Amino acid sequence: MHGIAIIIVTWNSEACIARCLDSVFECHPQSDLQVIVVDNGSRDATVDTIQQYAPRVRAIPLGANTGFPKACNFGASLAQCSHLLFLNPDACLVNDVPAMLVRFLEAHPDAGAAGPAIRDHHGAPAPFAARHFPRLRFHLLRHFGLRALAPHTPFFSGETFGDKGLTQPLAVPCLTGAAICIPRTLFEQVGGFPEYLPMYHDDMGLCAAITHAGRRCYYIPEAHIEHLGGESSSLSPARLQLRQLENGQAPWLFFRQERGPLFAALFTTIVFLASLFRLLLVFVLLPAALLRAPLRPRFQRVFRESLFLFLWSVSRKSRFARRFDTCFDPLPPDSVLQRFRQAPP
Repeated sequence: MHGIAIIIVTWNSEACIARCLDSVFECHPQSDLQVIVVDNGSRDATVDTIQQYAPRVRAIPLGANTGFPKACNFGASLAQCSHLLFLNPDACLVNDVPAMLVRFLEAHPDAGAAGPAIRDHHGAPAPFAARHFPRLRFHLLRHFGLRALAPHTPFFSGETFGDKGLTQPLAVPCLTGAAICIPRTLFEQVGGFPEYLPMYHDDMGLCAAITHAGRRCYYIPEAHIEHLGGESSSLSPARLQLRQLENGQAPWLFFRQERGPLFAALFTTIVFLASLFRLLLVFVLLPAALLRAPLRPRFQRVFRESLFLFLWSVSRKSRFARRFDTCFDPLPPDSVLQRFRQAPP
């Protein structure tokens, strides 16, 4: 089937999913559209909200929090269109993003994925829309807070492409999973989102697989979405553990997979030294923080996050992976998944 399937993964997304779906149907009213929303065991009214859009939207309530990559891959397995657009529930289309991205992919055989320009609700550009793959230099500058020395120079701010007033499509190493479009055949060829990355960097893993397949990722500035960001993770009771995953385990896994164990070990060393430095700095400046009440919340946050990253850096990564796996559920049994597959689209 020609057209585009929009895959949205929700988790307690009641506050934003209606706005997201409304924007989809307002900006892309064509009949070549399939919308699949996979819900990862929401405890609020997310599923009820999604079901109000039937039959235009197909709701897949998994009843379990399987994580982003697994839910995306399962949603893609139900798609019947030639192209897939993965969209976060806290994102809204500003113009006809699906048509623009599909049109570009069909016109450029070397293109394996396309992503739109992203702005927050204030209109500010999101730097993560187009990025380089992780490099040790980027993490060294980030964890030691050195990017603030010269934030507008290529050496200190080269991790992302930023908003440089681009008016033409640009080939970039990596797009964001908040909004990424890919031909379905290529998505199946590369194995979908890598499930060894349970959360964070999974979009980088997908883009790396696309690159290994000999295709390129393109940033399309004429296509626009608005993205709030962090709506689901901010609700999680395991926020500090998620920070460990985002800034420790996920990039460590990516380095080990793409660059080898030496780079993974060097990354761990950077996190260890940077978090230790931050902890020592907190203790040195603690008297000043106690005397100035407005500084206390910031010091507490820096202390907690630095402590959790320090503990990650000195722990066995396999043990941490097993501990974090308990935050997610496996996919439901095949008998349950088969019912979703057999249900009418």
